[in-house]
Amino acid sequence: YQYEQYYAFFPLMPALMRVLGEARGPAPGLLISTASCVIMATSFSRLSQHILNHRGLAATSTLLLLFNPASVFHTAAYTESLFGALSMCGLYCLYCLDSLVLATPLFMLASCSRSNGIISGGYLLHVALSRGLAAVQQGPRHAIKAGLQLLLGAAA
Repeated sequence: YQYEQYYAFFPLMPALMRVLGEARGPAPGLLISTASCVIMATSFSRLSQHILNHRGLAATSTLLLLFNPASVFHTAAYTESLFGALSMCGLYCLYCLDSLVLATPLFMLASCSRSNGIISGGYLLHVALSRGLAAVQQGPRHAIKAGLQLLLGAAA
């Protein structure tokens, strides 16, 4: 990278565009971005329904995600929708499926899409610390079991 402003964009999007084919121009990028936008909106809607426990609010929040001034980037050959899809899928796996093992690779891929994806590690840390604290409060036996599960989950 020659300029500092290019550091925000990591190589996942160009790599996926190469995998889709040797087509020149924006076609592979548009395909990735559009599919990612659909995945992002679906994951966000399901996550919202789980957290808010209100179907109407979840639908409204999803519409606000899709129809805002910055949503032009969701269907352009740009990393925003890919990053959003990977991040939302990671959050869904973490909070709805309660799976660190599924969420971790998704957050890692999100970090390969945009540099600010590294902040997603905070979600993993939050869940790990919450589980650890809950286990400690239940007694030493639960704490050891939770620690082993965390280590085994991190190794997977």
